[in-house]
Amino acid sequence: MAMRPRRGSVIQPRPSMRPTYENFNPRSEWKYEDDATILLLYLPVFVKEQIKTEIVETSGYVKIQGLRPLAGG
Repeated sequence: MAMRPRRGSVIQPRPSMRPTYENFNPRSEWKYEDDATILLLYLPVFVKEQIKTEIVETSGYVKIQGLRPLAGG
């Protein structure tokens, strides 16, 4: 059943809410210890829950992604 708008009401169009993505190269540092190699990434505007890490087994690469809202909406 189709719904009709109420008389006198104005339907506002929704603004486009497409996400915006931005690539950047964070400051990083390698530390080498006897039993480990450590990669430190400096991501001061991210919280832990916004960052995803993955080891790509076929290539040996580490894939790191972060997703957060941009300032201003």
